[in-house]
Amino acid sequence: MARPESESSSKSDSESDVDSETVWHDSVDSDEKLSPEIEEKLVKEADQFKVIGNEFFKARDYKSALTEYNNALKNCPNYLSDKIAIYYGNISACHFFLGDYKEAVEACTKALDLDRWHTKARLRRASANEKLNTWSSLESAIEDLELLLKDDETTDKKVSLGEDGRKDINIRLQRLKPQLEQKRKEEAEELISKFKTMGNDFLKNFGISLDNINVKQNNEGGYTADFKQ
Repeated sequence: MARPESESSSKSDSESDVDSETVWHDSVDSDEKLSPEIEEKLVKEADQFKVIGNEFFKARDYKSALTEYNNALKNCPNYLSDKIAIYYGNISACHFFLGDYKEAVEACTKALDLDRWHTKARLRRASANEKLNTWSSLESAIEDLELLLKDDETTDKKVSLGEDGRKDINIRLQRLKPQLEQKRKEEAEELISKFKTMGNDFLKNFGISLDNINVKQNNEGGYTADFKQ
């Protein structure tokens, strides 16, 4: 059974090993550290919400889990970045399994802003961007996966994918790169088609047509349009 992330989680995960993000609520707003007593009370309350959220998550009640993780986030002092990153990670998992991939991406980004080495959040953001399946989202997914491979090779065990994790990412990259090229072509052709339609509607009274525009990919991965009279 997939589980949301705990504070001790540091290894790579798959789409089934999730975190969860929520509708945006701010954590307890305090630029200065609270007294130890108040901080302890708020953290205890936040962790209680997280525990309840974990139970909902295990039961696949992702909406209820999302609510509880959101409550945890609201109760946590905003200077406890490690905990807040975990809550955002758990929130992103809920959004992912609810099919709210854009919200999952945003939640993962929140977690990564707080914890650059949040492997699960980066993996999940790549998965959510892959689900969005647009030119820009696929580019972002590839960037995240390639960065994980780079970090796994160069960091001091801050990212540890393991042999299976590296193999899985390489397989995903092999699938995503041609998918990205196809999506680039499709979106470029769609844009040119819309441009032609608008242009022809405007120019038809002048006896001019844009139907002879050909789209070609250049050596830098972009596209150019050639006009033939």
